[in-house]
Order: sequence, then C-alpha cells, then structure tokens
Amino acid sequence: MVMPARIERDWTIADLDLLPDDDGNKYEIIDGVLYVSPPPGWPHAFVSRDLYALIDEYLRGKSLGIAVFPRAGIKRTERTWVEPDFFVLPLVEGRRPSSGDDLVPLLVVEVISPSSKKRDRGVKRELYQRISTGEYWIVDSDRKAIEVWSPDARVPRIASDRLTWQPSAEYPPLEIDIAALFAR
Repeated sequence: MVMPARIERDWTIADLDLLPDDDGNKYEIIDGVLYVSPPPGWPHAFVSRDLYALIDEYLRGKSLGIAVFPRAGIKRTERTWVEPDFFVLPLVEGRRPSSGDDLVPLLVVEVISPSSKKRDRGVKRELYQRISTGEYWIVDSDRKAIEVWSPDARVPRIASDRLTWQPSAEYPPLEIDIAALFAR
C-alpha cells in the first residue's frame, strides 16, 4: 500500500506551481501543510463518477448550484487548497460561479482510499466543518456506506440504505439508494 506523504514546511498555493503536474499525484495544502497522494484506483473512480452523475443530474434545471468535478479545487487561504473528489458550489445570482468567487460549498464528497482515509476523516473533515460546508460526505466503498457530516456535527450520520440530500426546501430532495450505487 502506498501511503501519502506529508511534507513539513509552510507551503502556499504559489508553491504548487513548482510541483510536477504530470506525475499523477494529487497535491493539496491544508493550513500550510502539503499532502501528496497517489492516484486512486478504479473502484474509487467508478464510485466517484457514479455518485457525481446522480448529483449532477439532480442539480440540472434547478437554481441551486453546480457540481464541480476534478481537477478543480477549493481555495480558502493562500495556505489552503484542496481537491475533493467533487463538490457542489452555489450559484451566484443565478449564474455559474467563477474562480474569483469566494464560496462555501453546499456539498463536498470524498471517496476514501487506504491512503486517504485518515486525512479525509481528520484534517479535511475539520477544514470542511470549519468553513461551514453544507454537508461533507465520506464515501466508504468497503463498508458500502456514506458518512454525512454537517458543520456542527460531533459524529457523522451513517447512511447505508438510503441517503437524502436536500440543500434547499424549495426543491424536493435527492434520494440515493446506497446499495444500488455500490452495485453499479
């Protein structure tokens, strides 16, 4: 098993431009700490793609937000840049947000891998809660469950049968059949 590296020094987003962009690794900075992760395996990619497709389809035609797939990231400060598997940003006055818009995600989704689960459940969860992300989902393919974190949660809600996501009372919720998601 390849473990992600944690490089000690105070890193900034400007430092990311000095790192290779063609080696397949994912580079993230959280509070000035650089994290390097190997590329995910196919099962990770398939679950991420399938869940993204469900959420993207749900959002179409609604003035809620837009699903953003990698290699896009979330910038909070010059010392924090993360690339979740995907996330949903709110619309800005009815339009797609631009990179200059400082927005809090409605939803952030991470599909855990052996190399990322400690960070996804630890420092990344703390970051997403600190910035008041609407919901943070940790997708665990081994357990066939999704951990749902809200900004003020001390423990996650575990969804293993059905997951309901309703970012606005203006629209009906998205109902996700967890078993069907993992059976795809």
